[in-house]
Amino acid sequence: MKFAILLSAVLMFGAFTQIDAMAQADAPVESDAQWLWGEVSNLDLQNKLILVKYVDYETDKESEIAITVNNSTVYENMKVITDLKQNDPVSIDYIVSAEGKNIARKVSLEKEEPLSPDLQGVDEMVKTKLGGQEAAAAAESMQLEGNKPQFPSD
Repeated sequence: MKFAILLSAVLMFGAFTQIDAMAQADAPVESDAQWLWGEVSNLDLQNKLILVKYVDYETDKESEIAITVNNSTVYENMKVITDLKQNDPVSIDYIVSAEGKNIARKVSLEKEEPLSPDLQGVDEMVKTKLGGQEAAAAAESMQLEGNKPQFPSD
């Protein structure tokens, strides 16, 4: 009787261990989590794919990557994948599955944040005062004093 109970316990433990090992083999490795920022170049809704153009910082070249979304994907600043449009800026946290698929964990639609009230209209003021390419350099060196932009002196 004791032998039968012991044998049953060993067999059950072996079955659970095998089931757990199979589940882990199919699951993506979480430690390989990656992140990218880029622009949506295309959507393949039928295959639940987002094609994203991004700059590969290792090679300093523009690349494209296919990211798969699934029922576990979390969306930020959007509700569903169809909210995305071509050229939308996105930030994506993803993992690479054992099969080599890039699976999105989180897709964030990046939205421009409005300027603070202190800075509203500064861009136009800089362009009007300096015009053209000098405006970008001036904007970088411009200081705010109270609510008034201070332009660099000549």
